[in-house]
Amino acid sequence: MPTSINWDLFESTYLRPQIADVYGAQYDEDTLRKTTYSAISDLVSKGLVDIGPLPSATYINATSQVDYINPSSVTIGNIFNVTYGSTTVSFTATTATISNVTSNLTTLINASSAFNVDVIATNESSRIKLTAIDTATPLEFYTIAERGAGTGNPVLELINSIEAEEEKLIVDDLTIITANHADAFNTLAAGVKYFLVSDPVVKLQTAAGLDIQKNEALTSACKANYDTLILAYLRIHILNEITASAFWKEKLQVSSTQVNNTSGQLTLAERLAIIEAEKNAKLTEIAREEDKALAIGDQKRLSSIELKQVDRAYELENKAALVERTATNGSWTSAGQFTISYLDYYATDLEDTVSLIVKDFTNSDYGIPSILQTGNYEASIPVINYKRLDISIVASANITFKLQELVDIEWEDVSLELTDNAIVKSYSLINTSLVKIVITGLEANTELLLTGQLHSN
Repeated sequence: MPTSINWDLFESTYLRPQIADVYGAQYDEDTLRKTTYSAISDLVSKGLVDIGPLPSATYINATSQVDYINPSSVTIGNIFNVTYGSTTVSFTATTATISNVTSNLTTLINASSAFNVDVIATNESSRIKLTAIDTATPLEFYTIAERGAGTGNPVLELINSIEAEEEKLIVDDLTIITANHADAFNTLAAGVKYFLVSDPVVKLQTAAGLDIQKNEALTSACKANYDTLILAYLRIHILNEITASAFWKEKLQVSSTQVNNTSGQLTLAERLAIIEAEKNAKLTEIAREEDKALAIGDQKRLSSIELKQVDRAYELENKAALVERTATNGSWTSAGQFTISYLDYYATDLEDTVSLIVKDFTNSDYGIPSILQTGNYEASIPVINYKRLDISIVASANITFKLQELVDIEWEDVSLELTDNAIVKSYSLINTSLVKIVITGLEANTELLLTGQLHSN
């Protein structure tokens, strides 16, 4: 009679022994259910029809991002700008109608090589629809309306309607698994291990956002083991052509001189390769070191007290070293968390490892107005308790930007002067207690939005 066991029992008795030598205890339950579904489907397709039940599953197709641009309060001479990446298209209203703006901006967007490789613009008279060409790819746009030679306060509103999402496989929860013979469960467990190993993108991600690398030797070894168990099950239980003892005796009759793989038999070299591949994969996973460098823009190097780009890697020695933030053998994330190497050794939640102080600010917090005239605007920011500064600037026209630090009683530049209308920079703060943001308006009535964050780690 078929034997039924619940999911928890199947996981603890059949899956954990198969998975532990590759992942330790680290795997996602949702991913495990999906790979179990894949393994059951594969076994059923190969003739093992007495394994089940196959859980129901639904594929949700990947979706493309959709945004809408809505102009309003249009007068002749108003200027409407749409920015994507480092490219801005601009249209000056020739009639006081919304359709005048939407039709002409749509034409400009679709004609721009910077835009049209990633997005399609559609004129809907009262608004513009932006549809991403590639599914599951998120895009960022910025819109600014300027009075220009017109009157009033024109508006160019950007609304995200649909977010980009990757294709998803939704599998109903597995609650019970049935098989006619106990060794069918072993075959299924080996299949789950093989599907996990062969699909590293979905199986495990580190805290730093890096996928574990696919090990081709381990994938081949897992597949060989899986295929051997399928062959055994088919010959012994489905075809009834050989006994279990005879089959495994046949498999174990391998000599050191056998060099060909005949009748599904593994050679001694193949057996040794399986053992070696699995051992190496385990050691590689345990010893893996991750480095995450802060990607920041051009900066002028000064002296030992300058603001510097740094590679934030530390060696992990013990829990105390982690708490004190002196640990290496891994890397710190921008959220103040240590990477997955710590989990492998101590199985401790990342959220509780390191406290983090973050301060958000905008231009108004430091006295820089949202409407700039021509001339300099400065903001001094105390940073003695912080180690990183992130800045994002969006303006309706080009401005110049630079960062300075206080050296003795003099302000010195620590970044090149940039001229643009969209600037994103990050700085690591080393041996400095006060920095100054210097922004120069190049055109009158330039709209400005500056946002930033100070991080203690």
